[in-house]
Amino acid sequence: MTIRINFSKYSTVTDETLTQRFQFVYSPLNELLRSLHVLMNPRHHGLVVDWALKTMEQLDKEDIDNLYYFSPVYELGVPPTILCNFQYNASNLKDELSMLRTFLSRQSNVNGLINELSTLNHDRSNTFIPNLAKGLEWQDFSINRNSLLIKDLSGNPQTVINRFFKFIVKYNDNVFSAVWEKDNIKKLLFQEIKIRANSINIHGIRSTIDELQVARMHWKNDTLIINKPFEREIDLKDTDTIMLIPSFFTWPHLFVDTFKNGVVITYGLQKRADLIYTPKELLLTFKALSEPTRLQILKTVSKSPCTTQGLSQLLSLGTSTVSRHLQILKEANLLRTTKQKKFVLYQITNRIFELVPNFLDFMRDDNK
Repeated sequence: MTIRINFSKYSTVTDETLTQRFQFVYSPLNELLRSLHVLMNPRHHGLVVDWALKTMEQLDKEDIDNLYYFSPVYELGVPPTILCNFQYNASNLKDELSMLRTFLSRQSNVNGLINELSTLNHDRSNTFIPNLAKGLEWQDFSINRNSLLIKDLSGNPQTVINRFFKFIVKYNDNVFSAVWEKDNIKKLLFQEIKIRANSINIHGIRSTIDELQVARMHWKNDTLIINKPFEREIDLKDTDTIMLIPSFFTWPHLFVDTFKNGVVITYGLQKRADLIYTPKELLLTFKALSEPTRLQILKTVSKSPCTTQGLSQLLSLGTSTVSRHLQILKEANLLRTTKQKKFVLYQITNRIFELVPNFLDFMRDDNK
């Protein structure tokens, strides 16, 4: 069973028009709300369960009451309205909260939030977590069914909104800011976005999306397939966008939501096997990088895929010498090959960018 995201004909004319449909989003507020989701069901998030259990002990009665009262905002995904429908960019939580307060001062946006929460409330009672999903992605997940949030928002929205901001600010000051700094989450999120931007530049958007969640997202012609334990089909318009939000607290979930301008996909950074290397693998990588010619090869193919013969001409080296260096780089997973007709092209992989995101920026040509 899958979610199928169908792109418009215009979006798939070229790789460039398809790439324009995707944006990566950095959101401290999203991360804070995802951490509250973890607190609601810590057993389901084994990689941060110790943090969650210790945090629950720190919360007072008011905190606990608010955690469950506002649970519809984060227990099954964060409504796009809470992220201002991605109309603004903010580099820190304070600015993001300020923008959200202004955004929710308009009744039309409050109505949008109520509609989103009502839809989530309906879905969670029906097909959002079907039996199969409970046995896979949502095992042992329990839903808070007693929240009065939607009713109160409809009756006295500003009182509810003021309570929400008071809760979020207190939680950030007493809890979230500490884990944000301790685990260097800001750096992890920015690094992930940089790695994916480099990947798009080198390999294209299709390969980059395939790498985000290897077993859960893939392309079938011009349709993006996301493996989930239920069926859904989403048709995008020419102007619609897919917002990609990396998250420290989201794993093992993969959230897919719609908003008025497209789709939001929130994916987890935790337990990324492709970013975890053994000492032997790291040694092989850095040995491969410890030779000037191989660094020149990486710099060259980062700009455009190249054949052995092409590299031989560009670097003024014999083909046998270039072949030997290419083999070492490929064995270290720094290069990969693709075939175009009778030609074998060498391309740079993401390995070096995962280890040192701006690695190639530190290199300059010897003749400069």
